[in-house]
Amino acid sequence: MADVTKCPIDDCHRPVRKAGMCDTHYANRRRNGLLPPIQPTACETCGAAIQPTTRKPRRFCSDQCLRSHWNPVFHQADSEARRSARAGRTCARCGRSFDPSTARARHCSKQCVRAAMSAFHRARKADPQAEKFDYIEIFERDGWICRLCGEPVDRTLIGRHVAAGPSIDHIVPLTRGGLHVRANVQLAHLRCNAAKGNRQVG
Repeated sequence: MADVTKCPIDDCHRPVRKAGMCDTHYANRRRNGLLPPIQPTACETCGAAIQPTTRKPRRFCSDQCLRSHWNPVFHQADSEARRSARAGRTCARCGRSFDPSTARARHCSKQCVRAAMSAFHRARKADPQAEKFDYIEIFERDGWICRLCGEPVDRTLIGRHVAAGPSIDHIVPLTRGGLHVRANVQLAHLRCNAAKGNRQVG
């Protein structure tokens, strides 16, 4: 079996550099016009065939196609498709449906971002190993029942700062050494959470 890393012409056995041959044979054949013809390529914008003029393949058939390719309008259809795929995402804090502006957006508004990060940063100061989780996950786990008073919590009030709205309560408060982990949080009415304060109930 022939060694594909060696030039096969005249058994010179120099390393292959270009077009399957060594530098010396490549230069000789290029000078004498004996190199194999380069196949036409397709323009990346319009798909037209590009006749090669040099050994280096071209990506675009004209300057107009080059400008169109890098014009944001050219990518509008692709961008709209990506936005459509992200539509209807659920906010990680309030649970509302929203259309994110970026692929990594997890919250519907700046208020939800600040509230979520504030709670997480407070917990991270108390415990560097604090878990990062979505409030909706805890609300669904607890069945939308307040774990302090036992009454149902109206899920339509999520994201609203009202007394009957849902909130996250730390069973063992952070100020008393509690951890910000799933096992130490529960669903509670905002009024029940505020009345409890930093006391440990039960």
